[in-house]
Amino acid sequence: MTNEELAAKAKEGDREALAQLWEQNRGLLVKLFRGLANKAGDRMAAMGITWEDVEQSFFLAVALAVRLYEPERGVLFSSFLVYPVKRVFFDMVGWRTASQKCDPLGQSVSLDEPISYDDGSETTRNELVPDPAAG
Repeated sequence: MTNEELAAKAKEGDREALAQLWEQNRGLLVKLFRGLANKAGDRMAAMGITWEDVEQSFFLAVALAVRLYEPERGVLFSSFLVYPVKRVFFDMVGWRTASQKCDPLGQSVSLDEPISYDDGSETTRNELVPDPAAG
């Protein structure tokens, strides 16, 4: 059965089709994720993400691809799979896209971030926010 046929069945709720789609694309998933993992090796190590964690996200990428895939657009499922793989991987390692960086919540900072003044003194944003309960 083709990827496109399996994706259609999986989209209708056929769990076996989803599992078969995952198994059928396992080699492609390894190639895509390994390429991303090679670029993010230091970041993954710093975050404690192992290759085993990455392998577990293969299934999440396939499930996301099934949910978003629209065969009427004429794109092969295996070609479309690249986008969900990147999305799942970027979420896992904390990389953000340009649109996510423009999101107001993506621009927020910690209240514990230090603020330095010209006179050498330092405070935190938390100390600058008035606390009405402090009285």
